[in-house]
Amino acid sequence: MKQRILAILLSLTMMFTLVPTAMAEGETAVAKVGDVEYETLQAAINAATAGQTVKLVANTAEDIKISADKDITLDLGNSKLTNKSGDTITVEKGGKLSISDSVGTGVVDNTSHGKGAIVNSGEVTLNGGTFKRSAEKGTYSPYVNGGNSWYTIANYGTMEINTGVTVENAGGYSSMIRNGGDVTADCNLTIEGGNFAGGVNTVKNDSFGVLTINGGNFSNTAQYVIMNWNKAEITAGTFQTLDTASAVLFTSTYGNDANTVGKLTISGGEFKHASDTQEMIVDHYDESNSGAAAVTGGRFDADISKYIPSDYVQSADGTVEKLGESNAVAKVGDTYYKTLAEAVAAANNATVTLLKDVTANVTIPADETITLNLNGMTLTNVDDHTILNNGNLTITGTGRVDNISHAKGALYNKGTVVINGGTFDRSQENGMNKGESGQNSWYTIKNVGTMTINDGATVQTAGNNAARGKFSSLVSNGYFNTNDYNTNKGLDQPILTIDGGTFRGGLNTIKNDDRARLTINGGTFSNYYPVSYTHLRAHETD
Repeated sequence: MKQRILAILLSLTMMFTLVPTAMAEGETAVAKVGDVEYETLQAAINAATAGQTVKLVANTAEDIKISADKDITLDLGNSKLTNKSGDTITVEKGGKLSISDSVGTGVVDNTSHGKGAIVNSGEVTLNGGTFKRSAEKGTYSPYVNGGNSWYTIANYGTMEINTGVTVENAGGYSSMIRNGGDVTADCNLTIEGGNFAGGVNTVKNDSFGVLTINGGNFSNTAQYVIMNWNKAEITAGTFQTLDTASAVLFTSTYGNDANTVGKLTISGGEFKHASDTQEMIVDHYDESNSGAAAVTGGRFDADISKYIPSDYVQSADGTVEKLGESNAVAKVGDTYYKTLAEAVAAANNATVTLLKDVTANVTIPADETITLNLNGMTLTNVDDHTILNNGNLTITGTGRVDNISHAKGALYNKGTVVINGGTFDRSQENGMNKGESGQNSWYTIKNVGTMTINDGATVQTAGNNAARGKFSSLVSNGYFNTNDYNTNKGLDQPILTIDGGTFRGGLNTIKNDDRARLTINGGTFSNYYPVSYTHLRAHETD
């Protein structure tokens, strides 16, 4: 009987040692699992079973480990978890940890050199809390660790960071978040939101790192906001350098490391640099190590056109988007182009339609036949003839072809041109009389090929301002002299046929010069002198 009673007592004793009990009177609770309180956070974590939440209810200094058999949630409450001497939270391979912050003031801190606030080899989800290294002393220039520096977060497993999370690191010696490196398998870090400020690089995606950023606010203290050595994708977020930084983004392979590919893709986000001396994207470590960046979206306050595919464009406000009716310069059929030159090059035996006002010098090659539809837009030169035609060109639609440079025309034809529409002008024409050019004067149209002008076309000068445009003729057909013939020869005997249109301004409205043939079948002609006339010098004139 005594033996039986003793066995029962031993069994009860063992049971009570396995079951958590309320703390003794006078002890201070640090954490809770349900209603059961624990003197240390680690004790509460050890006691928690799969799916349970451990709530931090008081500040504590501990080095926490989440073992491979754990799958729990840690609620930081309104408390602060600081390390003793190691990593503040270590998640072992196989372990699963979700961190929340129900009050909104929870903190995970690390104060030791070479240690982090979270080091993860398992699966971690951060839904709230502030994670930092408050004693960080590293500096970038000079590049010293200050006796206390490391990553705030190091991920060697799988991690997701969501809106409501703040990650901080005051130093410029170490990156703030490291993903990958020192491992032999892919490390996946997904950032959906949050605020991230600090580190020589805010996020360093190392070898084996697979980084996805879908939101959040990022800024660094020294080198790059995002440093990528492997695979990184950005779809949203804001990325801002400070004055001491080198560039916003970096991507590169490294040496013969097969685990780094240096591939960065960007489809959204806003990217800003603090000064023009900083680069937006650096795509190489050195001459023998380079990466790849492909941008199909986002807004950048610097020119990143070299990283944009041919069917995308960076608009005036820095936004990168797919080429289409609203942002392309021109189209040929259903294909859109960033520049008029690209459209012209692709348009043999086709129509180029302008989609916006363009500033460019355009040359039609001798072997091309195209139609240019002005489509209500304005084409203005840069520093040469606005259109130099050596091929077969037809101009249609309403719109303007303007030239603003001295001794250059809106249209210079050496090939064959048919003009069915448009207004041709030299809006900055400043010729005052036949002896004073005003430092900006020339013909609006010069023809040394074959040209036909029909109803719908308007040719003028000086924006139709009667006070200017009195030094040069409006339209010149043929060669001024032997030197003009030898230097600018098109046809041996240029042909101009005017079947309609409106012609106003110039010293002479129409000037038919040496070797040229002119036929006028219709049209309205006027100039700015008391007598409007056509100046005829050719041997054959109809």
